[in-house]
Amino acid sequence: MAHPWDLDYADRLRHSTGAFTRRVLAAAAIGDAGELEVLAYLRRDGAMSVAELARRRGIRHQSMSQIVATAFSRGLVAKTPDVDDARRVLIDLTGAGVELVDRSRAERTAAIEKAARAVLSDDERAVLAQVPELLDRLSTEIAGEHL
Repeated sequence: MAHPWDLDYADRLRHSTGAFTRRVLAAAAIGDAGELEVLAYLRRDGAMSVAELARRRGIRHQSMSQIVATAFSRGLVAKTPDVDDARRVLIDLTGAGVELVDRSRAERTAAIEKAARAVLSDDERAVLAQVPELLDRLSTEIAGEHL
């Protein structure tokens, strides 16, 4: 029998995905979660300005400047002049930053895999395997509503 879909299910999904994300991040406690998110943007999309990082993360420029300054002091990012606009500085990952992001991703992935094998049946893991595509479709729809 199909489940009815309503706001209660949507709220439970929102809560569960949030709790899951926080727990997975905590399982690979490698630095600050906000800093790791910024480093992950750089790993995925390449060098960008502090303003672009702030926009992506949805925080103020000043707050992002503090995150970048901390990452810079830890040797995780480098600052280079923007060849297209001499007034701007681009932030990019150093080798240490790449290593940190990759290690964090590997640890988080391993934590999910280990938990799935420990508590889910083969049939449940097969259902779980469908979730990323479903969440991607929901994300696309939600993003489309906010354009």
